[in-house]
Amino acid sequence: MFDRLVADGHVEAVASGPELLARLEAHFDRLPVSYQLDLDVDQAEDVLIHEKVLAEAKDPARRAAFDVRYLRLEEIDVDATTNFDAPKDAVDVDDTLCTRSGASYTPIHEVVFSTSNKPKLLSQLSAMLSDIGLNIREAHVFSTTDGYSLHVFVVDGWPVKVVKVADFGLARFQYQEEIMTAETGTYRWMAPEVISHEPYNNKADVYSFSIVLWELMTSKIPYKDLSPLQAAVGVRQGLRPQLPENAHPRLLNLMQRCWQAVASHRPSFSDIITELEDIQTQAQGTSGETSYKQKDDPLSKD
Repeated sequence: MFDRLVADGHVEAVASGPELLARLEAHFDRLPVSYQLDLDVDQAEDVLIHEKVLAEAKDPARRAAFDVRYLRLEEIDVDATTNFDAPKDAVDVDDTLCTRSGASYTPIHEVVFSTSNKPKLLSQLSAMLSDIGLNIREAHVFSTTDGYSLHVFVVDGWPVKVVKVADFGLARFQYQEEIMTAETGTYRWMAPEVISHEPYNNKADVYSFSIVLWELMTSKIPYKDLSPLQAAVGVRQGLRPQLPENAHPRLLNLMQRCWQAVASHRPSFSDIITELEDIQTQAQGTSGETSYKQKDDPLSKD
């Protein structure tokens, strides 16, 4: 794997060869032999991703760690590429991949998770991916010698053009009996109950979503004229960003409900998704009606 990275001119392999080699050796020593058998030399980049995610999982503040990559799976129509006059054993599917034009592709994603190993983790992750509409094509599961897990899922059903939401370094699974860490997050996006060190649940994320929604609508940083600490004090006292002008009234209403001071008054994410989908449908319908009227109205102006 290391030799392949060097041959491919990988920056890290060239710049810090001995250090990376030692890391890869330690990485393979942590994992069972089945992990080595599951890979081939063409997957050298994959090994670096696995090593990185496992390293991040050691940090409690970044656990569970994950990585997502977009891949393309080429669909092979064996019937279309087979010469039926030739012996069956003469057909080389690999050769057809290089010469055939107009190949069709299926968009797939590889999702890598790592966290401390615990019972029923595979079933929890599988159910989570299924709940958001993803079909699991493959699942590869490995346990390290020092108590961590490495889950590699190949999934489809994920649209290729997606909004990328990053910085989930503090994301975690929520367990009912556990106390959530106080003052976790970034002040400008932090819910008032988290700032105040009060018990909280996923409604704190609903508050943070409302600030992200405000960012999307304004392209501005919330409370940019205040320091983070000043913003936190203001939020505890009821401060919220100024409502953007000329915004969709339903989005404004949703945003205000999501940043309510009382967490129980905020909507759930399932309700938020339903409302956003309804707003999108309404907006698309209105846009279509407007375009239709302008096209057919001889008095309309461009």
